[in-house]
Amino acid sequence: MTDKPIELQWTSLDIRMSNAINALISELYPDAKTKEKNSTHKYLSVLIPWLIRQYRKDPTLESSYGRNKNFNTRSYAGDIDIYNPKKLRFEKVAKVIDALAEAEYVLNTVGNNHRAGETSKLSRVRATEKLLSFIEGYGADEADIEMIPVNEGMILREVRQFSTGKLKKTIHNYSGIEQDETVIHSKTILARYNEFIRSSNIHINKDDIPEDLNEAYDEVEFDRKLSSRIFNHNFKLGGRYYSAWWSQCKKELRPFIKINNEATVELDYRANHLYLLYGLNNRDMPEELKNDPYNLSDEYDRKLFKAIITRIINGAVGQYGWGSIRQEKDLELREFLRTNIPTYQQYQDIEALIFERHPILGNIEMDYPALELQYIDSQIAEYVLDRMTELGLPTLCVHDSFICSIEQENNLRRYMQEAYNNLKIPKGLPPITRKTTA
Repeated sequence: MTDKPIELQWTSLDIRMSNAINALISELYPDAKTKEKNSTHKYLSVLIPWLIRQYRKDPTLESSYGRNKNFNTRSYAGDIDIYNPKKLRFEKVAKVIDALAEAEYVLNTVGNNHRAGETSKLSRVRATEKLLSFIEGYGADEADIEMIPVNEGMILREVRQFSTGKLKKTIHNYSGIEQDETVIHSKTILARYNEFIRSSNIHINKDDIPEDLNEAYDEVEFDRKLSSRIFNHNFKLGGRYYSAWWSQCKKELRPFIKINNEATVELDYRANHLYLLYGLNNRDMPEELKNDPYNLSDEYDRKLFKAIITRIINGAVGQYGWGSIRQEKDLELREFLRTNIPTYQQYQDIEALIFERHPILGNIEMDYPALELQYIDSQIAEYVLDRMTELGLPTLCVHDSFICSIEQENNLRRYMQEAYNNLKIPKGLPPITRKTTA
């Protein structure tokens, strides 16, 4: 497990943690006035949970941090940094860490502070056993630690290119802006869902998984239980559910997920966006393709068709689609595509066959088809999750697939089917497939 930069988006709602932090402030700053104590509590309420969180993973794990205002801006610019939602000043963070170090609650290795003429070097910090013993004295070692939701989990972002050529994501703080009823309704549903999931036991037993998944298991951050919805440019583009650990872990681990100690099943919409395109145009998927819209010819692998159709929906056609193979983030898929489509002419042949079998792909009347389709599938997910939450049935979302206990499979399937009628696109309903369970 490697060290990582300090993250200031973690906290604990447990009163025991708050009591421990208040006691720590009284010890570290005995003569401080109320205003200073309140300010320090704001910093320690995220620093202590982060340090405890890292210690639980590995007592030797250090967190890097800078001692100036430029550290940790990451790839974000604008109103909000999701890694520092409370906008804490790193000069003050450094002073609080120094106070903890002086009392031997942390080990703090100070870097060179980016001074002129010296090699840049970040500072590093980790909790000591003394801090853990102090926290244990208040029962706070058992406290749950969770992320601070940005804008109540409804994240509106855009990507800007600066004069330097660097791309940065901008997270907008729209809390003071009047929001339409749809956004307010979605925010309410998301809060209700997160509160329900917070009280559910969602885990994987390491003893259940094969040895070759141990490394992937060790990388899972099981305290990432709260979901956020990420929109792009406006609240009609994107909106999928992200952040929770089950949406980020290796897919081979998902069959081993337990919800409240019950085995689970994953149901998936097959070729969801392709079906949605037909449904939005009030057209049926061709009968011979209904079972598998990506299986277009015996001449080429199904995986090739799926990859190129995804590129077409994302607006990458012709040379742009061909060139996008070099930027494919999935290294295994990139190698597969480069091996099986060695020339641009062959890429064009496959693309032509796709347009022949799915002519609707040549007439997409959307400005941002991928993001607009993501918004629709996020509304489908919202409907399914809210119905299941109302029944008290914990359900997890991974884009356009859902995980619930095996006993509740029929309920989940029913709501997945209902969602398309609710959005008035019944012809867009794809086959719902059952993925392998552990």
